[in-house]
Amino acid sequence: MLASIHDSQALFNQLNKANNTTALTNLPATAPGKEARISRFRLPVAKSAADGADLKDAYWLGPREFSDDELQTLAKNIVKQVRLRGPFLSLAEFVNRRLGTGESAQRGALQQAIDDSNLNQKIAADANAGFEIPVDKVGTYKYANPAAGAGSSYQGAPGYLTQADLLNVLGNAATPRSDTFTIRGYGEARDATGKILARATCEAVVQRFPEWLDPADPVETAPAALQSLSNKKFGRRFLVTALRWLNPKEI
Repeated sequence: MLASIHDSQALFNQLNKANNTTALTNLPATAPGKEARISRFRLPVAKSAADGADLKDAYWLGPREFSDDELQTLAKNIVKQVRLRGPFLSLAEFVNRRLGTGESAQRGALQQAIDDSNLNQKIAADANAGFEIPVDKVGTYKYANPAAGAGSSYQGAPGYLTQADLLNVLGNAATPRSDTFTIRGYGEARDATGKILARATCEAVVQRFPEWLDPADPVETAPAALQSLSNKKFGRRFLVTALRWLNPKEI
């Protein structure tokens, strides 16, 4: 999904500082299949730093390109955060930071993955975009969570990749998980020599219901408070809503 933004054709409103004019110009094409371009602006007014623009102009006015290696690192760190924080009960819980004072209270899963991937530090330093705010500098501001006031002063700048930038790209495709699943099962019969005598494949549509498998526990019972051993082992009740046998051409 991160690599789906390989669009090499884009415009920018080139700024001519000498005569204070602008002109619509094509941005340099990204490397086919190897770069993804993300812009905070619908129409940037500068090229990116990688395309030779002035570093400050690029950071504050232009887009950014990310290599497939950078996207791969980001993807791995997103998976890491999902494993640490999930399962998420809603999209809001996936996007937002957690309430509290721990590390997950500082930023959401996507932003933590971006920070862990070190995608912002070098370009900000090259552009001299700002400075780091230490915790002790905001300790007297009476923040309930002083660590939330620390960090980079340039956070939120157009050249600083944020989880909002990712959500602009991925948000239309992000949906809560469905509780209806399509699964396939396969079986075969062999003789004593191992020769296959028959094989069959079925496809079932299965729906998960809120009720636990064993009705001894009320539906609202938390997993940690379950009394039934069956519910502890198997969880919620599943219902097969459709079943069909597949022919070999459908597999």
